[in-house]
Amino acid sequence: MLVVFAMALVCIAIGVGLAASAQAQTETTPSLDPAPSAGKEAGTPAGAAKQRSELDPAFGDQDPDGDGSVGDFEPNPDDRDRDRDRDRIDLDDAKAPSIRSSVNRKAFFDSDRPARLKFEFDYEDEEYFREHDIEAKVEVKRRKSGEVLERSTLKVNDSAQREVKWNGVEKGKLAKPGRYQFELTPLVDGDAVKMRNKRAPAPGGNFNFYTHQFPIDGNHDYGEKAARFGPRGGRKHLGHDVFAKCGTPLVAARGGKIQANQFQESAGFYVVIDGEETDEDYVYYHMKKRSKLKSGDKVKTGQVIGKVGDTGNAFGCHLHFERWTKPGWFEGGKAYDPLDSLKSWDKYS
Repeated sequence: MLVVFAMALVCIAIGVGLAASAQAQTETTPSLDPAPSAGKEAGTPAGAAKQRSELDPAFGDQDPDGDGSVGDFEPNPDDRDRDRDRDRIDLDDAKAPSIRSSVNRKAFFDSDRPARLKFEFDYEDEEYFREHDIEAKVEVKRRKSGEVLERSTLKVNDSAQREVKWNGVEKGKLAKPGRYQFELTPLVDGDAVKMRNKRAPAPGGNFNFYTHQFPIDGNHDYGEKAARFGPRGGRKHLGHDVFAKCGTPLVAARGGKIQANQFQESAGFYVVIDGEETDEDYVYYHMKKRSKLKSGDKVKTGQVIGKVGDTGNAFGCHLHFERWTKPGWFEGGKAYDPLDSLKSWDKYS
């Protein structure tokens, strides 16, 4: 009983101090109750959180932009996080090269792991490249409907490997998470060369596109009731506490711009990211030490931004993670429960 009363007094004192700090600082720090679930030991997450598998046990970014939209695709057990070489494909006639192509099966928006097709044309006679006008038509399509989202044509004058990337933008807007495909068609003197076997897949490959990545790159645990968003000790807990060993890498859930990189007595070392192609902000508290990134720096989805810690008023190593609606973090936006998003990202990251 005395412990509970003392914790309540700590939370009240934190709230008062942060409220005063928010008025005094140019870059305000939100008020929060930093205490996670009682009984958690630093670096020993309850439940021995899983090591994420390269297989996707479930599929879909449940609410990538906080607008209530839900991914409309199902698990695909063959989707693995690596490039896969297709078998060499021999096309129709003497005009047709052998083609080797590969696609990274898991792609992230604004990331070092974008949707990417690598391919090479191979003719037994290299002179053929100089005697004919050879091109590669590459299309990005929705896998289900076949709708073409982007088309490009590349000149091919040798057997060197070439690469095409798709940034996930569709008609000026960010595409929804889902299944897409690259389709590659060789053109010789302007004519498309068709497959000898019409049932065989066209050169290229399928991939899954995501707009977010889970922010902790390692084993983790979602904690107990006290870790959740909502009322706590007479005030509101503005995020969710995810437990992991101190030193576990933290990555950007969404690429964007560093809006704040500060230290505050309650929040400890923290970073705020203004998300790319979204009006939302993403907040990371209790980092082990100050991030090397500076305000204004550009970060990519999945880029390391720091490490899990227990700085500030924190009990045990954990990440306090927040999502804020537009216009943003303490700029008129509102914090909302990030747990569903975290669990969704966790399934495929």
